[in-house]
Amino acid sequence: MARKEKKPKREFRPQAHATVYLIALLYVGYLLVSMILRALRGGPEAPTGLQLALGILILGGGAAVLGVLTWHMLHLPPAGPKPEEPAPADTPQGDGLSEPGVPLQDVPAAPPARGTDSLPQPRDETER
Repeated sequence: MARKEKKPKREFRPQAHATVYLIALLYVGYLLVSMILRALRGGPEAPTGLQLALGILILGGGAAVLGVLTWHMLHLPPAGPKPEEPAPADTPQGDGLSEPGVPLQDVPAAPPARGTDSLPQPRDETER
């Protein structure tokens, strides 16, 4: 059985993802700064040196990953219709004059219409 491809409920919007990542980055930054400030103030609630080092390592790494993800999402092209790949020049697709796979030079050229003498004419590829 072949599976049917499901259409996504919403289109992919990189700007929305970047906003969520940025909010998470700000929160992780807040946690990191508050932990460092508690360590500098001292007192019974201050983290130990090992807790501070691990916190900086974990929260700093998370902030770096979120920063990279945010930057990546902001630089993605906006979502839109995907451009179709052009057909190769030697195999026209559905031009109505020939079957697909027949080279263009085998198709007879149409005579020029009246009043189009000044328009540029297409080159014959065999002249190259």
